[in-house]
Amino acid sequence: MIEYIIVISIAILNLAIGSLVYFKNRKDATNATFFWMSFFSTVWVLSNFFENEQSLRNYGSLLLKIDFASAAIMTYFFLYFCLNFPIKIRLSLPKKIIILLLPLGCSILSFFSFIIKDISFDGGGIQFQRGLLYWIYALVLMGYIAIGSLNLIFKLRRLKGVEKRQTFYVVLGLTLSASIAISINLILT
Repeated sequence: MIEYIIVISIAILNLAIGSLVYFKNRKDATNATFFWMSFFSTVWVLSNFFENEQSLRNYGSLLLKIDFASAAIMTYFFLYFCLNFPIKIRLSLPKKIIILLLPLGCSILSFFSFIIKDISFDGGGIQFQRGLLYWIYALVLMGYIAIGSLNLIFKLRRLKGVEKRQTFYVVLGLTLSASIAISINLILT
């Protein structure tokens, strides 16, 4: 019971922080990107937790696929947020599309047998085999986190004052949480 309270609390806090940032300035693309990153991380947390619940066993396979799909989309918004915070990096439309294509493709392929396959519910939790493109999926996610994190670190070296402190805390919070969560989820599965 306590784990339900913790997971639901994390989901509510995550959405609340994303919404707070968004409604502070709805016209700012960085704020909107942060909201969507928060939204998809909430979907990821909830699907990741509930995919192993005995009472939702009939939906475990779908929740696992949503887990993998939302993680891919979340890393896109992570990278895009890092490119726009606190100094926006101007990208042409073709570059924006290219940046979106890899995680979008990974997200779509998560619903087929290319990323995960042979999904079953054994031993109290969901089990699956890695698909043919699993390691490409993993490299895309880890690569987007690495590129986003490095981008913020390079910006951090050039910034001063409040922007430097804000960027430091964003680097620390986002990078640690994203790196730990996604690495554990990808490597230990």
